Amino acid sequence: MGLSDNFQAFEDAVKDGLSALATGTLKSAAADIRSDVEAFLEASAEDLKRRGDLLAQGDLTREEFEFLLKSQADNARMIALSQRGISKARIGQFKRSLTTLVLRAAFAAIGI
Repeated sequence: MGLSDNFQAFEDAVKDGLSALATGTLKSAAADIRSDVEAFLEASAEDLKRRGDLLAQGDLTREEFEFLLKSQADNARMIALSQRGISKARIGQFKRSLTTLVLRAAFAAIGI
């Protein structure tokens, strides 16, 4: 089973995990976090599905998938947070936490 087959469960897990992430890292910007993460998921959906399917098929290793996801998250703009004046360091910390959340959700959706 690939990520494409279970993408809705993956997306739901990421969105569910946002509550804890928002309270832990940038609690005053929870609405902006949700907006930025939804934009990230929308912009990244096809790449996430394709790479998740490659991972499930054994054509990508977990490490390669993780590297690609981290690169993708690093490129995420986090526009709402930036416009709110959140520091780059705090946005970077949030991106790292988001990467961990997305990785866990993807691995769970794929079953690895």
